[in-house]
Amino acid sequence: MPSLLTCNVCKDHIAKSKYKIACKGCANFFHLDCVGISEAEAKINKQLRYTCVCCVRAAGGSGDADVVDRGTKVNTAVDGSRVGATADASLNGGDGTVGVAACDVVENSDALRELQDNLISSMKQQMDTYMARYLSEFRTKTDTLFDLYNAQITEVKRDVVELKKTVVELKVTVSEVKSTALLAEKKLADRISELESFNNVLSHGDM
Repeated sequence: MPSLLTCNVCKDHIAKSKYKIACKGCANFFHLDCVGISEAEAKINKQLRYTCVCCVRAAGGSGDADVVDRGTKVNTAVDGSRVGATADASLNGGDGTVGVAACDVVENSDALRELQDNLISSMKQQMDTYMARYLSEFRTKTDTLFDLYNAQITEVKRDVVELKKTVVELKVTVSEVKSTALLAEKKLADRISELESFNNVLSHGDM
C-alpha cells in the first residue's frame, strides 16, 4: 500500500522507504532534500529538529526561511536515550522518519522557544497597539459628544434666561397697564362726580 504522506514543499508523495522529517510546529512532513538536509546528516545527527516557513512566520519570524535545529541547543530535560533509540529505529529498517517520536512532540528547543516568545511578544504588542488606538478613539468620541451636549445645554440655559427676562418684562407691562387703567378709572369717576355736582347746581338755580 503506497504512503499517504505528502511533502509540504514539492507536494509529491513520500515513499515509505524515503527519509523524511516532520515540522515541530505543524507536524507536516517534508523530504529531507526539499528542506536542505542530507540523508547522511540525518543518519549521523539524531537530534535534528525542523520548523517550516509557515510556523516560523506564525511565531513572529521573518517567514522567509525555515529553521533547522541541529541539536546544539536541545533542551537537556528531554530523555536523550529515547530520542536516540527512536531515531535509530527510524533510520535502521523503520519508516525512515526523523524527529517524530512522542518525546520530540513535547520537547521545545531554545530556537523554537525563542520563536514562541517572539510570537507572544508580537501578539502583546499588537494588543497594546489595538487597545491604545481603541481608547484614543473612544476618548475622542466621548470628548466630541461631551462638547456637543455641553454646547446644547449652554444654549438651553441661555434660552431659559431670556425667557425668564421676557416673563419679568411682561409682568411689569401688565402691572403698568393695570395702574394706568386704575388711574383712568379714578379720573373718570372724578369727572362724573364733577358733572353730577354741576347738574345739581344748575337744577337748584332754576328753582
